[in-house]
Amino acid sequence: MFEGGLAVLTRDGEFVGHIASEVWSFVTPFAPRTKQPWVWFVIVWRSGEKETRIEDYPPWTYVAEMLDGFIELHGDRYGIDWVASELVSSERERIGIRPEDF
Repeated sequence: MFEGGLAVLTRDGEFVGHIASEVWSFVTPFAPRTKQPWVWFVIVWRSGEKETRIEDYPPWTYVAEMLDGFIELHGDRYGIDWVASELVSSERERIGIRPEDF
């Protein structure tokens, strides 16, 4: 769900924006042959303002929260609802999420 994903952000039941995700990988000097997943997020608020990308990697703070249906950002807690996979591409295009945002 995080590879090319998109979720709706809500606060107190009200729509406040979207959060898009992509999965990349990296290697460490301690395990140069083992690729580790690396998740990036971009938030687009209802106003259209796009935040600087956020990264997550082990111990997976944002990923764990999102799997539990919420995310904490800037001291506030937001609900998340994943957009159906068949709608993600058109919705990402509509709200202006581009590959270079990640």
